[in-house]
Amino acid sequence: MLEQRTSTASWPIRIGVSLAFLLACSGSADDLHPLDQMSISFDGSPSRSQVQAALDPVMEAYGLELTEENYSRAGSTLVVLKQELGIPELEVLRCMSRRRARWRSRGFAEGAGLSAYTLQEAGACRPAAAGT
Repeated sequence: MLEQRTSTASWPIRIGVSLAFLLACSGSADDLHPLDQMSISFDGSPSRSQVQAALDPVMEAYGLELTEENYSRAGSTLVVLKQELGIPELEVLRCMSRRRARWRSRGFAEGAGLSAYTLQEAGACRPAAAGT
């Protein structure tokens, strides 16, 4: 029997595409503003202002308007990555903010996936070390 192997280099692309599809199809029924939801659900329960200070510049760099819908999609992306890879959401945002130009053209979800993958594989935001 042949062992099936998956390429780790294609993983960030697959998760970015999957997240983009998932988030495009999902919605939130909660009455809380997405920034408040993120404050509650993000690792360490950062304040709303801490979340917004980390998220706004990254969203703007990726060409996203600062709307409730985009906040919700961005927050969902970050929470899914935390659940799947264990990388705290604000760490992913810090890495995205340092590597914006490198990943910006791929969209927010894939940029977040690449950042989380880089942090997991290299232990720091060093894309070259993770092959991203």
